[in-house]
Amino acid sequence: MLIAGKYDVPDECPEKCALRPDTFYQGCICTRCPVLICKKDEDGLCLVGEEDFREDWAEEWERFFRDGTIPELPLQTKEKKDG
Repeated sequence: MLIAGKYDVPDECPEKCALRPDTFYQGCICTRCPVLICKKDEDGLCLVGEEDFREDWAEEWERFFRDGTIPELPLQTKEKKDG
């Protein structure tokens, strides 16, 4: 799937994802992963649309799925911190 208009991530969670927790909980990294939050359900609904996913996070997730680099996901963008 293409998130934030240009970052390619898998459509499905990789079976051997290095970040997958033993048990799923509200604060686990999966709740920030585009594979989970951009995936549409049977009604075509999702938490965040692929095109609306944060670009800074999208870049981090693409890198993670490409080479395993652990994503750094700041809560605020640099623009908001500075301004």
